[in-house]
Amino acid sequence: PGDGDTDGGDDGGADRLALPSDVHSAQMLALSAESAAIDDCVYHLDRALARGGLTLDAYLKEVRRLGKRQFMAKAHLIKIGQ
Repeated sequence: PGDGDTDGGDDGGADRLALPSDVHSAQMLALSAESAAIDDCVYHLDRALARGGLTLDAYLKEVRRLGKRQFMAKAHLIKIGQ
């Protein structure tokens, strides 16, 4: 209590479930998280474009940049998994 826990006493058990056991697992976890974060960013960019809060040019520039980054993350995931 008071240290940021919202579940009332859990000592981080759920976080420990995602601890990687080796370097490759750590890389795969980080790359998977990056890819998922990019998906979230593109979703929010889509919403901003639909609301008119973003120009088409800015949208396309960001989606292209994020797409390249996500491609590299997924390619690296495949390479590590081989």
